[in-house]
Amino acid sequence: MKVQVKVFGRLKKYLSSDSEEIEVEIDQQSDLLDLLELLEIPTAELEFNLVLVNGVNVQKQEQLKEGDVVSLVPLADGG
Repeated sequence: MKVQVKVFGRLKKYLSSDSEEIEVEIDQQSDLLDLLELLEIPTAELEFNLVLVNGVNVQKQEQLKEGDVVSLVPLADGG
């Protein structure tokens, strides 16, 4: 199944493209932690980031569905 992933601020370094948004193919029954592992984003990064699925703050074990939009937003990104 496919999900959209949007990353902002310093988290963009984990994407292989220059874009803030990518489409990712994941297995059925995947949760948010599976997605982060696939993208090689350390779970420690979640401590200081807001994690949204379809605009709703979720837990790390959130089950993903076809077409979900996952957004990783730093709570504070230096400036």
